[in-house]
Amino acid sequence: MDLEHENRLLTTTGATDPPFGSQIDNHADDDRVSSSPPLSPDVKWYKLEWLWECLCWILVIGALGALVGIIADAQGQPMAAWRLQHSNISINAVVAILSALLKGSCLYIVAEVVGQAK
Repeated sequence: MDLEHENRLLTTTGATDPPFGSQIDNHADDDRVSSSPPLSPDVKWYKLEWLWECLCWILVIGALGALVGIIADAQGQPMAAWRLQHSNISINAVVAILSALLKGSCLYIVAEVVGQAK
C-alpha cells in the first residue's frame, strides 16, 4: 500500500492509528551509533575479527624462527665473516630488528587478549 492510499484510508475512516504493519520505526532517529561498520554480504564478521591477531601470531613465529636460524647459522663464526657474507650488515642489527618485530607483535597480541578479557 502506498502512503497516499493509507492517508486516504485514515481520513475517511476517522482512525487515528495507522493500520497494523505500517507503523514507522521510532528508533530510526536514535543517537546510538553502531560500533562496527556494516559489512558486505560476502565478508563474514568472524573472519575479520581475529585477522590481525592471527597475522601477529604468524609474524611472531616467523621472527622467532628466523632469529633462532640466524643465531644457529652464525654459531662459531667470527663476526667479520658474517659481515662479509651479508652485505656489511652486522648480526647485532639483524637480531635487534627481529627482536623488535617479535616484541611489538607480542605486545599487540597481549593487548588484544587483555582488552577482550575485560
